[in-house]
Order: sequence, then structure tokens, then C-alpha cells
Amino acid sequence: MGFKKFEEYFPPRFKEFDEARKYIENIDTSNELTYEAIDYMIAHREYYFLLKNIIRQFGDNNEGTESFFEYLFSRMDKCPERDDDFQLYREIILSKNQKLKIAFMHFVRKCSKEFKEFAKELLKEDNKHLKHFGFCILVSIPDDEKTKEILKKYVLENKINKYELEEFIEYIYFYGNKEDKECLKKLMEKFPEFKDKIRDVEDSL
Repeated sequence: MGFKKFEEYFPPRFKEFDEARKYIENIDTSNELTYEAIDYMIAHREYYFLLKNIIRQFGDNNEGTESFFEYLFSRMDKCPERDDDFQLYREIILSKNQKLKIAFMHFVRKCSKEFKEFAKELLKEDNKHLKHFGFCILVSIPDDEKTKEILKKYVLENKINKYELEEFIEYIYFYGNKEDKECLKKLMEKFPEFKDKIRDVEDSL
């Protein structure tokens, strides 16, 4: 699922950080200036300040609109990769705001290669939500043998849900080879209710 396109262009209104910050510290999703302030923060790489305020105002509730969060992440042409940024990503993943988390998921899948190391760390976490996000990032990386081996280990050694199983099966269908058949046989034993579907993928390799 891709981001919605935002065709309308607003010329930059803010010249200084302090002019834009008040619209980020007190976000009104119906105010046009909020979106211009987001553009300012992203243009000046103020990712931490922006995301920290998003989490503060929306992390513990389900406020905000899907289009607002989609706009926020669609404007990020670069994936922030500082340690502080990754800590904020964890906070978003563990937040209560489903709309925020869904928009963030679309964002990290778009940047899946850049998030590979972060995703590998998430798989080591005890929290199932962090693990799930790590899996979703890695399964979005196309045709990468090392990533595939990580995913195979994950699905065989962890308690995975139906969604993760189906995502993995589809991944193997597109990027698998004969060397992956042993993994699929073990999955048929682990998930006998999906035996026919898994066998179809095995036969296609």
C-alpha cells in the first residue's frame, strides 16, 4: 500500500525555526500552517524534534487523522538513522495510536533496506510488537539471501501469527529457490492447517 499523493504545493512560509516550532509543539491537524511547519522541519532535518512532538501529542491516544500521518511520513525523503531517532521509532511502535503506527509501517517498508540493521535488532527483542515490526521490515527487502536466512530462522524458531506466516510464504514464492524447501517442510509440520498452501509454494521452486 503506497502513500496518498499530495499534489498541492505551498510555498515556504517559515524562515526561522522558532516561527515553525509553535505549530509543531501544539499541532492542529486542520491548520494549513501545521503542514508548512512539518515541511520546514523536514527540509531542515529537524527529524528528532518533529517526531518527539508527534509522539508526545499522539502516542498515548488515537487522535490525528490517517491523512495527517501519511502526509508526515510521505514528506520524509530520507530515513533518519541516528541512535536517538531509532529510540523514537521504538516509541512509535509501542504507542497506542494505530493510525500513527500504520503510517509509520508504510514508511519503514518504503525504506526497508536502510532499516535492515534496525529490524534485525527488533527481532531480538522480547516484545512481540517490536518483533513483528522487525519482521515486516525485513520481509519488505527484495531478493536478499542474508535477509531470507534471517527470516527463515525467525519463522522456525518463534511463535508467529497467521499474517507473518502468509507474508513469509509469499516472500519465498517470489524470492525462494530449491534450498528453501527444507524450511517449507518444517513449516508444514509446524502449521499443518497451511500445508496445501505451503506445498504449492514448494512445488513452484
